[in-house]
Amino acid sequence: MSIRKESRFHLRFLFLLGILSLNPVLSEAQKFEVGLKAAGSYNNTYGQGTSSFLPVATYGGSFGGYGTFQLFEKFKVRAEALLSMREFSTQYSSVGANTTSLYNGNPPTLAPSNSLSTGAGGSFFATLSRQTVYLDIPAGVDYEVKHPIHVQAGAMLSIFLSEWNSSLSNNSTVGLQQPADTKYYQQYQFYVYAGGYYQFNFKLAAGIRANLGLTNPFVTVSSGTGNQVYPYSYQIFVTYPLFKF
Repeated sequence: MSIRKESRFHLRFLFLLGILSLNPVLSEAQKFEVGLKAAGSYNNTYGQGTSSFLPVATYGGSFGGYGTFQLFEKFKVRAEALLSMREFSTQYSSVGANTTSLYNGNPPTLAPSNSLSTGAGGSFFATLSRQTVYLDIPAGVDYEVKHPIHVQAGAMLSIFLSEWNSSLSNNSTVGLQQPADTKYYQQYQFYVYAGGYYQFNFKLAAGIRANLGLTNPFVTVSSGTGNQVYPYSYQIFVTYPLFKF
């Protein structure tokens, strides 16, 4: 073998050795993952309502992005930023309703718009609906139970951004004014969450998450008191990674 051929062989060997030695380093370095997330949600409340304020179940959706960092072999730190559309809907009574809570096993049934709807104590009821937009910022940890099954838990800050639609039913008959005195949100709301997801071989992951609200958003402005009603939701979501580094 000539000196030139031998030198080329050594260079190729060293190049191949360098690639093989670099590959574990690259794999180890790919600890960050960034991707997209979409979710649909069922929203409701828990706690004790009052005779004049009774939130009801609604549906919503979220879309945004996420990022994870591989902290340990089976643990990831996760952070998300999601724009969430959530409808707020409540049944509330006319002035003069009794003070007994409607949470007595018999929530009121709304009547058609051309008739009166009576409830406890002869009170009248109407429905207020508002479509709202929030910025949800969850942060927590993921744990790989056994590939491809993962569980997750953490906390979430939800920031009220805007209201883009509002409607009031039964108002023409019942004669109620929109309850501006009742604030149906707080600017900042806090949640804890827990859930799990399945990681498919084609990168897509799908899962379910439960969010439990710790902030009472329903406050009567004039008195400074609120109904002891807190939000919660169940989400079905999908995520897709865009790149890793």
